[in-house]
Amino acid sequence: MDYREPFCQMSDGEMIALLDDLLDLRRSLGAHEMMLKAAKCLTNAQCMTAYAMASELMRSDGPFEPEERRFLDHLAVVLEISKFEAQRIDAVFEIFHARLTLSSTLELNPVVSV
Repeated sequence: MDYREPFCQMSDGEMIALLDDLLDLRRSLGAHEMMLKAAKCLTNAQCMTAYAMASELMRSDGPFEPEERRFLDHLAVVLEISKFEAQRIDAVFEIFHARLTLSSTLELNPVVSV
């Protein structure tokens, strides 16, 4: 969120207050009801971004755990994102977080000085 508008313009105190308010709201409504309310306020593009951010957060520490996969599947339904679009987004982060390996051997030519 540090680089996304309007959050990147907020001071540390404002971000802390926002997150505190969100946690209070989650405690009072519950995660499901909070997602339903938030989904009603988002455009289609914002729904895709919200799903992508959730997918990135959950994929960043390794492959999806079963509970994470269930949450993302539920989030896609709440945000009215098709299974195809959700899988497409998830595939991007699968590539992004894939372990880097060399598939061939590199040969380096020694530098010859004259």
